Amino acid sequence: MEMIDTGRIRLGVDRRGEGPPVVLIGGTGMPPVAWDVAGLTPALVDHGFDAIAYASRGVVPSEAPSASCTVEDLGDDLLALIATLDLDRPPALVGYSLGSFTAEHLLATQPELFAAAVINVGVLNALRFEHTVNGPPNIPEFGSVTTEDGFKGLLAMDAYTKVRDKTAYPAVLLTHGINDPRVEPWQSGKYAARLQAATSSGRPVVLRMEYDAGHGLGSTKRQRNEELADTYAFLLRELRSAADARKAQ
Repeated sequence: MEMIDTGRIRLGVDRRGEGPPVVLIGGTGMPPVAWDVAGLTPALVDHGFDAIAYASRGVVPSEAPSASCTVEDLGDDLLALIATLDLDRPPALVGYSLGSFTAEHLLATQPELFAAAVINVGVLNALRFEHTVNGPPNIPEFGSVTTEDGFKGLLAMDAYTKVRDKTAYPAVLLTHGINDPRVEPWQSGKYAARLQAATSSGRPVVLRMEYDAGHGLGSTKRQRNEELADTYAFLLRELRSAADARKAQ
């Protein structure tokens, strides 16, 4: 792993492989090596991708400039990293759980910068999250819609309310387990339907729902492999399509 100074923050980055860049954004406290354990990084490298896994601020060995941060902070951290790496083409984003907030935010604010996105078990309608089964325990961290500051913070995190009609979004794959005890699966379904109706790019918005799984931690090896295979197929198709479109310009 290499420490990279973006001029904004120093981040621990594990970069391997050559080809279309794919940025991996981990969940709460998730170090880059977790993507190896899940099998994604080595598989991406083997299939001809430039796999870029990084530790978000506060996750060792990256810096932690403050005890708290906003989704805008996380998005700006990643934009600074991408600029520092000087990639030769728009990357794809893969976010898991809390890491999906960063991908969702950047899709909402600067969709033209990315070739595709994969959002795994993401909180996509943050304004409604505290009303779900697992919502109340997260109020101390996320805030509550019952206070002005809490509402403003949750609104900033809410990907669903940021979707804009007639906007050229990149291709998006959303994956979820119907038995997820942490993030209820309707969050992915609701966002997918909204994005499908809004996008003008012609690129697909795909919802992959696993009916015998949850948040991913208890998935069987076969379930993980099948989801990985679908993720590879999606990224291969979309990144090649993006490359063909650039050649035609």
